[in-house]
Amino acid sequence: MHKLLVPDLPLSANLLPWLERIDTNRQYSNFGPLVGELEVAFGDWLSRISDARVHCVTVNTGTSGLELALSALELPSGSRVLVPALTFPASALAVVRAGHIPVFADVDADSWQLTPSLASEMACDVVMPVATYGLAQDVSEWDRFSLTTGRPVVIDAASAMGYQAVRGHVIVVFSLHATKPFGCGEGGLVASRDSGLLDRVKRLSNFGFHAWRSELPGTNAKLSEYAAAVGLAQLERRSHILSQRQRLWDSYREALGGVQGIRLQADGQGNPRSVMSLDVGKNAQAVQGVLEKVGIETRRWYCPPLYEHPALAAYGDGVPLPITQKLSARLLGLPFHNFLTDDDIRFIVAQLEMALKHG
Repeated sequence: MHKLLVPDLPLSANLLPWLERIDTNRQYSNFGPLVGELEVAFGDWLSRISDARVHCVTVNTGTSGLELALSALELPSGSRVLVPALTFPASALAVVRAGHIPVFADVDADSWQLTPSLASEMACDVVMPVATYGLAQDVSEWDRFSLTTGRPVVIDAASAMGYQAVRGHVIVVFSLHATKPFGCGEGGLVASRDSGLLDRVKRLSNFGFHAWRSELPGTNAKLSEYAAAVGLAQLERRSHILSQRQRLWDSYREALGGVQGIRLQADGQGNPRSVMSLDVGKNAQAVQGVLEKVGIETRRWYCPPLYEHPALAAYGDGVPLPITQKLSARLLGLPFHNFLTDDDIRFIVAQLEMALKHG
């Protein structure tokens, strides 16, 4: 069986020095020393990517990060937040749980992303573009959009840690889930150049406390010291992880180059993706069934679109989203993880080609 996703996390031997520090410190949560080190290390990494000083706050999940980032903006209740309809439900659910209204937008036909040009045509108070399938958003363009329109921008970059820059007034939220390109099991990261906003995020993640009084309507979304230990051990493997992602991406692109009828997501910012999702040019569900029979696990990420999920259907306003609708019938995700060999990839692509021709 060719598994779809296999997390690449540190082994117990990698973790041991960090766990011993926890034993010595005897602090397990509540902004412990390992969490502090991890935030500084992530800030340094993102600052190099962004060519600007970036600050970070860790949280227990990427979804919590989105919710708290929206809450930290101190928007009026019921603000309209523009979200691409082609994304994981967490994007819109965070909007709802923050007390706001998700507004669904169509995506660009080539990048499969919500873009500033598309957002400029929509009525909203805030925009939440997504680094779709890990393709980094053009943060400089979004910063210009925010300055021009006065609308805050929160990028859901759940799958783009290590590639998505943070610049200007834009807030970026990452996931550290085990299946993401850079994971630590479970966790999230809110990044911004605005240290004051991140101070509010941090307070919101700890019941809104200030001087032991709950002054903000917060929750408990802190990252534990154990999760931070995994993150710090993972940072020691960063070069290996990123080089493996690049190898996978290059190997797949080469193998798929001769397959007729498929279409890959546009290069955009040029980084490897978090998953291998492609437009198969026909009903993806039928192709999925054929591949399952030969032991290839697949998934149709972001399908169905947000407005077809029961928990979010009430927010669909009937406005046609033709690109999203077309892609939602044709997108198919292939196995994509660091333990695949080049031979595995060639086999998977050969089976896909047969399914497209004869399935």
